[in-house]
Amino acid sequence: QYFSDIISPMMNRDRVLSAKNDEQKWSLWKESLKDKNTSLKETLIKENMDYLHWSKEKVLAYWGEKGTKKIKEKWIKENPRTEQEITQYYNSLDLYIPELSSWHAMEKNIDFIKIVDFLQLMVKENFTKFLDFGAGIGSNGLLFNKYGFKVTLADISDAMINYAKWRLHRRGVMAQFIDLKKQELPTEYFECATAIEVLEHTVNPVAMMKKIRDSLKKGGYVLATTPFYNDPERPQHIVNNIATAKEFEKIGMEFVLEKSDELYRIFKKI
Repeated sequence: QYFSDIISPMMNRDRVLSAKNDEQKWSLWKESLKDKNTSLKETLIKENMDYLHWSKEKVLAYWGEKGTKKIKEKWIKENPRTEQEITQYYNSLDLYIPELSSWHAMEKNIDFIKIVDFLQLMVKENFTKFLDFGAGIGSNGLLFNKYGFKVTLADISDAMINYAKWRLHRRGVMAQFIDLKKQELPTEYFECATAIEVLEHTVNPVAMMKKIRDSLKKGGYVLATTPFYNDPERPQHIVNNIATAKEFEKIGMEFVLEKSDELYRIFKKI
């Protein structure tokens, strides 16, 4: 057995299924991330301040588009090319902590409503074992944990893994963490996975999807964002061929559903 069998209580799964409109779905996302009696934005800003030991002014200086610009500048300056150089770039990049936090705090962000849609599908399937591949600051893990999933967060970045561990620990959330620089995913263990805004950052997205595929049980699902096109504001999106997502169907992943102009795709392991 790769993991222990400890799992959070099956909390509020009926509430997940009862969310019918975007407002209700957004509430599921927001309530899994924010502190009681505090707005989502203020919760995430305070987390940034406490972890990074930054003032609020400094956090906001790296918030949103300001943070995106600074990340772009760092990428251009360092100009990583090889897989090793790219891994090194992300490994200590704490600039992503406020930048991703600002994105996760955007009111009624359609991106996260799509993740709640996927959560609903996985609840209907009565799944419990969830992987977030390229987990970043851990927000998807908080969402899925709240609704009864055993959560595993995998990333190549020490900066992201350490921050996600800190966020989950402060909430008393138990999860498994996998440092993809040193560890492999377990084989045929997970029932569902997300790969959100990660594959386009990798040298070989198909190879990364193979890793996810191998970690899924037969019939398992993955929700992947696939913005495989040139983004001048994000040169770290290094795969620019939109047809890349079609390659996933050649490695035993059945295309199930597409949302939002080819950006969100659900695949099932066959």
